[in-house]
Amino acid sequence: MASEITLTASLSYYKSTVMASAVARALSNVTFNQTGSGYIEGTLSVTTSAIAIPLGGVTAPHWAFFYNLDATNFIRIMNGSGGAKVPKLRAGECAFFPWDDTATPYAQADTSPCLMEYLIIQL
Repeated sequence: MASEITLTASLSYYKSTVMASAVARALSNVTFNQTGSGYIEGTLSVTTSAIAIPLGGVTAPHWAFFYNLDATNFIRIMNGSGGAKVPKLRAGECAFFPWDDTATPYAQADTSPCLMEYLIIQL
């Protein structure tokens, strides 16, 4: 089978005091082949101490999606419990990106625990 992974995204920006018209970037139905079959998804209660994001049977994580469901606090995604910080997800923000398969995904909430949805797919 081919093209098991499909990516669709858009981002636009418009602030009338800065620009005359909006700028945007978008892509639709960009597909990728998956040689394995591993993926994991779920909702995680992210604590103020860094915790590992479960990988289940995913041995080489690649595509990663994270969504902070909290209305107030931010979450940091990082490599290991004290490693490099990748995105900072403010309340209600999400991110998806190709994860370095040599990194270990961890998350840490700011002031109080937050719920975070995630989906991690290996190639």
